[in-house]
Amino acid sequence: TPAAQRGLAAALRLARRTGGDLLVVVPTGNAASSRKARREAEEWLARERISGLTVPLHLDRGSVMALARARRCALLVLPVPMVVAWSEDIAFLADAAPCPLVIAR
Repeated sequence: TPAAQRGLAAALRLARRTGGDLLVVVPTGNAASSRKARREAEEWLARERISGLTVPLHLDRGSVMALARARRCALLVLPVPMVVAWSEDIAFLADAAPCPLVIAR
């Protein structure tokens, strides 16, 4: 989505500045669309010449936070529509995040 692309662009800029790797989460659901999204994300990482990994995941708050915690993410970048869909108070979400949180518009 356009929001996801803006989130990826923000994450890319930050990863380049810090020299970090990217963990790109692709939504599960329809198997064909999930595979397509993962392939596109992997191609994007290669085109941008940034080290990273793609992970399919159900995009609910608990799953995203658990993955960030398990992977010991240094920064979590989420697109606004995802946060809005979770109907979360941003302060509560920031407290629940295991690392600094950026919400990209």
